[in-house]
Amino acid sequence: MLQTSLWALTQILFFATILVFVVGWYQQHKFLEAWREDHGQSLPWLTRNRLAAGVLLSKALSDRCRDRRRKLLMAIATLFGLLLAVTLLTAVQIS
Repeated sequence: MLQTSLWALTQILFFATILVFVVGWYQQHKFLEAWREDHGQSLPWLTRNRLAAGVLLSKALSDRCRDRRRKLLMAIATLFGLLLAVTLLTAVQIS
């Protein structure tokens, strides 16, 4: 009974991890889109796309970008938490 419950919980958390990954990808896309609109207008095209990858750690952001960054970081933290939970449950099932 316990083994079946652990297996079901692992499967649910695994599918939740996939869902959180997709949500995180969407949040990243929206964050970079907002940054390009608010801060990247004056930059050349190639520089703007290259800088967009490192802007997550920037402190000089508009309120809209800060909100998007907060949502993105929350999705990343949730993703890693779920991955850790699935890994631990899998390790318990194997042993």
